[in-house]
Amino acid sequence: MTKSEITKELELKPELVHGALRTLEEKLMVHRYNRNRNPWTTHNRYRLLTEYESPEEPEKKLVIDQLRAIGPLTFAELRRECGMPLNVTRSILNQLQEENIVSRIVVVGATRLFTYCLTEEVESIKKTEEKKVTRVISWRDPLLTHIRREMYAQYGEAWTHPIVSGGMVTGYMEAWAMSGLLDVREVVLNEELGIEKFLDALDEFATYQENFHSNIIRVKAFAGTRIEELDAAIIKKFESNGYQRIREWLVKGPVINLSYQKREIYGYLLWKQRIHPERRFRNATEAFREMGGIRSEYELSLRIQGRFFHPRDYGNEMEIVQGVMIPGYSTYCTVRDAIIYRDARNMVSEPEDRRLLALTIDSKGLPREELYRRSGMDPDSFKRSLTRLYQSLHLVRTTRGNYRTLPVNRIYEAGEARFRVVKRLILSFGIISAEDLGMLLKGEIPMAELRKILSKLEEEGILVKGFLKEESETLYWIISEDLERVKGHLFQGSFVLTQADRLSHYLSQDVKQKFGLGACNVIFSSTRTTGAFKMSKRGKDVTITEFRGGNQERHVIEAWCRQWRMNLEWELKSDEKVEI
Repeated sequence: MTKSEITKELELKPELVHGALRTLEEKLMVHRYNRNRNPWTTHNRYRLLTEYESPEEPEKKLVIDQLRAIGPLTFAELRRECGMPLNVTRSILNQLQEENIVSRIVVVGATRLFTYCLTEEVESIKKTEEKKVTRVISWRDPLLTHIRREMYAQYGEAWTHPIVSGGMVTGYMEAWAMSGLLDVREVVLNEELGIEKFLDALDEFATYQENFHSNIIRVKAFAGTRIEELDAAIIKKFESNGYQRIREWLVKGPVINLSYQKREIYGYLLWKQRIHPERRFRNATEAFREMGGIRSEYELSLRIQGRFFHPRDYGNEMEIVQGVMIPGYSTYCTVRDAIIYRDARNMVSEPEDRRLLALTIDSKGLPREELYRRSGMDPDSFKRSLTRLYQSLHLVRTTRGNYRTLPVNRIYEAGEARFRVVKRLILSFGIISAEDLGMLLKGEIPMAELRKILSKLEEEGILVKGFLKEESETLYWIISEDLERVKGHLFQGSFVLTQADRLSHYLSQDVKQKFGLGACNVIFSSTRTTGAFKMSKRGKDVTITEFRGGNQERHVIEAWCRQWRMNLEWELKSDEKVEI
């Protein structure tokens, strides 16, 4: 169960549940369970640790296992790794030495250290030849057990990745794995270590990131100096190793050196989203087919030429159903698209749900009240079962509001269905970051899988990537055929982008940063966002509760309300006065 599920079930405050889970983890009574997912990109699930028979003298086994894994160790290091009290650790070591299982040896370096190792390994330690191989290691590397104190003594807490030659510390790197790239924010090397050896070590370390479909290295500073102020001879060594200058960074990997202004990107987004006046759909059939579903009449009105209706009113032209599609919003779409979304979600129905599925097999469906009457279930069980089936897309609703099933046969396997859903979403926006993609999908598909899909689209030549947005450090992917089409989409006119629109979700962070509002309706003037507002709506009565903008934006809101035949009132929460 997740922490939120436990909190809901026990009806306790989240902080109490958090503390209890931490205590149970420390006592090894529960553990975090991840099933084929990256543990950094999914919700923690907790489950009981499997009961098992403990070995005889577990403390001895623990000490032996630690020495076999990362020995030789000093007494302090061994005690820290085993997590045992001082007197217990000393007693166990004395017993193991008496039994000739563990030996104490002297390691000579800058100082003499008494360390412990397994007796069977003493001869192999004596015969070991030191190899001066330069490596970048992570803070999880077992070698850090031996050099942690030295790292803190020399470099404080600025480091994240030690650099070692053989077993000796020769520098550090501060680097963070971002979406699609390794962000190197500082590199400090000792005088005896050459830049070429470090770059080779960094390349080797970066191969680990490739397992997560991250093949870009970005260096922002070297030896405490920003790249734009770095000596030309040092930059030349980086460039000879495959790096290129992009803005104030040194970047290695398959990226394009292009960037666009925010206004140009907004114009391109409007063009790809079919909101641009010159690229709207000719009819609703095209809109349903290309967009994979329509969420509201407001969303449809911005994207279609001429007359339009509510999405449910197209049920006579196409077989339209309503359900919680991907992303998880109520959406009207064709039956074929609904099946693909169901295949992508890939949720198995419970045995107790089969009764409802059998009753709704007719394509005309049943009203909720009739379905409840025929099911013979109690109200709570019926509600749980109906919600479960609706969320998993085993049940959808017709344009008349009745519940019905979808055809049983799959169109695609789950992996292929998710790939196609994500691909269509990417192509509908044209330019996107991994973070934007995860946010648009509401975390329904793990970030590791999204990066894999982005990588596959790169390999197919559909996408290319780069730092495409001026004044942004984020890595973006863009359709390769559209590199010359990003600019030149200015037009005359203003419109309101409602908060439920998919483009509004895409721009939510920019809107929040610019206007200081969360979920809100955005006012566009050509390709610029010039205002935003929040409103409450009851029937045809609209009340504006928060507003950012000037007189021009007020006129746009008034015109929008007239278009939809809504009555407008202003009741701002702030002290701002609005002249009507």
